[in-house]
Amino acid sequence: MKNHSQIYNALWAWMSQGCQWQHKGHLTTCIAMLMALLKAASVNLTQWIPYIPCRGVYAQSQQRRLHRWLQP
Repeated sequence: MKNHSQIYNALWAWMSQGCQWQHKGHLTTCIAMLMALLKAASVNLTQWIPYIPCRGVYAQSQQRRLHRWLQP
């Protein structure tokens, strides 16, 4: 089991109680993006990359992943 920060655990508890997520991965990605937003203190996706867990090697592929998730 991974050790997560208190804020991560609080976000998980708060965001999982109000609505049903289609997949646990969607909630995990959303929380990771919120954590990156807080840590980077910027809405610029490229500044979030160091804070997002991703298997992608290139920054462009990581940014594409975030961009895809944000699209409706």
